[in-house]
Formats: sequence, structure tokens, C-alpha cells
Amino acid sequence: MNYFNVKKSKKTALALLFSVFFCVSAFAQQVSVKGTVTDPQGEPIIGAYVTLKGANGVGTVTDYDGNFNLKVPANGTLVFSYAGYKRQEVSVAGKSVVSVKLAEEAIGLDEVVAVGYGSQKAKEITSSVTSVKAENFNKGVSNSPMGLLQGKVAGLNITRTAGGDPTNTGYNIQIRGFSTLDKGAGTAPLYIVDGIPVNNIDNISQEEIASMDVLKDGSAAAIYGTRGTNGVIIITTKRGSNGGSSDVQCGKTTVEYSGYLSVATQAGETGMATAQEYKNLATMTNGAANAVDQGAETDWMAALTRTAPITHNHNLAISGATKDFSYRGSVAYKNSEGIAINSNREEMIAKLAADQKTLNGWLNLQYDFSYINYRNNYFCGDFEKAATLNPTYPIYNADGSYFIPSGTITRNPVADANQKESYKDGNFFRGSVKATINVKPIKGLKLNGFGAFEEGDNYKYWYHSVDYYL
Repeated sequence: MNYFNVKKSKKTALALLFSVFFCVSAFAQQVSVKGTVTDPQGEPIIGAYVTLKGANGVGTVTDYDGNFNLKVPANGTLVFSYAGYKRQEVSVAGKSVVSVKLAEEAIGLDEVVAVGYGSQKAKEITSSVTSVKAENFNKGVSNSPMGLLQGKVAGLNITRTAGGDPTNTGYNIQIRGFSTLDKGAGTAPLYIVDGIPVNNIDNISQEEIASMDVLKDGSAAAIYGTRGTNGVIIITTKRGSNGGSSDVQCGKTTVEYSGYLSVATQAGETGMATAQEYKNLATMTNGAANAVDQGAETDWMAALTRTAPITHNHNLAISGATKDFSYRGSVAYKNSEGIAINSNREEMIAKLAADQKTLNGWLNLQYDFSYINYRNNYFCGDFEKAATLNPTYPIYNADGSYFIPSGTITRNPVADANQKESYKDGNFFRGSVKATINVKPIKGLKLNGFGAFEEGDNYKYWYHSVDYYL
């Protein structure tokens, strides 16, 4: 009996080894697969995801006509997915053409989406609206709430050219190409925060955003007029009714904390000439290396940058609810250091949202208040000078004072960065109150009143040390 068990085990092992070898061989054979992804009505789906099951990073998206073309293993399985449709898997099995029709997904169609001055259920929306919830936002460090949407919405282009400068929180936003022929009009969309049209959303703590809805077509302009020509982005913040958590119950107070710490680094070397390379070049050009050699070996670019600038962010929120009153208050603090020395942004954001029912349900009041205080410390050096300055110049003299090159208008860029100071600080307050009267004798009839107030200031300062002029 044991003999047969042993024999059976050996056969099984051999069979497994043969299967593994066969799979590896088959995987190496790549085939080109093309096809079309359509909806139940046969209309092409633009931007549908086509990926290889079990292989991260292997995939593509459908084009304007719903077509795709992808190289995959001959025995692979393709996964087709798109928001609002059921995920579908199709085995390639040697096929060269694979076309699928995705079925609509009923889940999520009853979710409420902010549109214009009110809200609708997702299944009732016929215009081009995309809603992104907090759990689907980009994870990680972002200088602005718009960084949460990068790559999340088809047709929404979000780019940032400021690199690692923490004092520049701006992003270039463009929804479905240019909407105006006026070059000076810009492409920025209109932002609506909890019902208030605003020009700037930097004073919103990213941890306090519940959802972001993007209105991409003409319906936005129909509601908001010319302000909505470039599209509309509606931001809804968290409230005490849900507190950003399903744990909030009547009479219960919930405390939440979130935070992160990040370290930045340069992508690569600057490629500037070293002191020795600089002297070799002088020798090749005029044979007089000693004429430019000041005896030091200085990397001016490195002297103007930090090796590991740190960003840390903290958000503390308290929320609660009773039968007729709910609230959520939060305080967020962030300090972000830049790669350039002396550059950083420090900010503190406070927010309070409350909902109250009174007069036996006849009157609902909604309060929203937010405040931000920030300070930007700007880099005062000059990277252009650092890139062209003689690397044999020292940063400091023997007595500890800054070395200033003689016979040239080029100054010591490290001295400039430390003997000059430039910063901007500002405050911004936003508040709104919304009153809704429920006319009970007439079911569904409501009267709304809404008032909002914004006030802000910012000042820019600069300072030059007395030593700067010596």
C-alpha cells in the first residue's frame, strides 16, 4: 500500500513539473490582440481599461472609437473594466480579436452626486459628470487638493511645473481642451466649495474633502453662465452627519487623527563641472589653469540645496451628532520644506461644519466656516549664478566671512541666499449659512436661503542684511 502511495506521489510531482514547464513555455509566446469595448447599446466606450490578469503594469485603454491593441501571452486572460460597468474577464486562448460588451453595474447608481446648485442620484445624470470619493483619491503628498484627482478623471488634465517648490501650490487645470479662443482667458475651471463659488482652494485641508465632482460639458455653463465655460469642479467637505466615518452615532463623539511624514530628494545629479574638470578645461583652452584656480573645491549647486527636506502634516477632527444637531470641527497643520535652502511653506487650517434642525423640522440650518493662516519662505539664491560660478572659489574666507569674487559682477550665491530674506504670509476666512424651510403642507416643497462671506489678506516682505551691501 505504501509502495503505491509513493509511486502516486512521484507521478503527481512529475505532472506538476511538466505543467509548470508548459506554462512557462506558453507564457513566453506573445500574441497581438485587438478589439473593441462597447456598452449594452453597442456604443464604443472611451477610456475603458484593458489589463492582463495577474500582471501589474501590463494594459492599455480604449481610444475614441473604443478600440484597443495589446500584446499578451497566448494563454493569458484580459480584464475589461470601466466605471459604472461590470468587470469582465476574457481568455485569449490564441485569439487575435477579442471584442466585449460591458453590462451596466447597478451598484452605486443611488449614490448622490453634487450637480450645480443641488444634487442628483448617479443614475439620473445624463450630462458628463464624474464623481470621485475620498477613498479613491490619490494617496501620498500633494501641495494642493487638485493633486488628489490627478489621473482619476478622463478628460481632466492636471499638470504641475513647480517641481519641489513648496511655496507654489498651483496646478494647471484643463477640462477637455480649450473652451475659449481668448488666449488671456485661461483654462482654469470654476470651483464650488460647499455651495460657494471660489477662486482658490488652497485653504481646504485635503483630509476634510468627502468628494469631488467634475462637470465637464455644457451643462456646467448652463448653470453657472460664463464662469462655467472651462468646466466646474464641485468640492464637498466632510460633515458631522457622517463625520467622514460610519462610526458616528447619535450622541456619540468621534475623534480622528491622520498625519504623514515625507522626505524629498533630487532626481539626479546636476552635471556641473567639478573643480578639477574646470581646471582641465582652462588648461586646454589657454594653458593657464593657475589663472582660474582659487584653491577650493566647491559644488555650488549642492551648497544651495538640502539633501533630505522633510514635510509633515497633521489633521485632528472631532465630530458628533444628536437627533437635531450634528457638527464636525478640524484643525490641520502642515510644514513643507523645499529642496532649495531656506524655502518652506507653513500653514494652519481650521474648519467647522454644523447642521441644525429646529421648529419641529420646519427649518434646517447649515453652517460652514473655515480659516487658513500660512507663510511662504522663498529661496533667495540664484541657481543660474551657481551653475556658472568658478568651482575653485571657496564659499567662505579664512575668517569665516563670505568669499566675494573680485573683478566680476557675479556674487557668492550662498551669501545671497542667506543674507536676503523674502516671505509672504496671509490669512483667509470663509463662512456661509444656509437656511432651508420645509413647507410641510406641500410635500417636497422647500424654500432655500443662502449667504456667504469671504475675506482675506496677504503681505509680502523682503529683507537684505547690511552685510549684503558690503
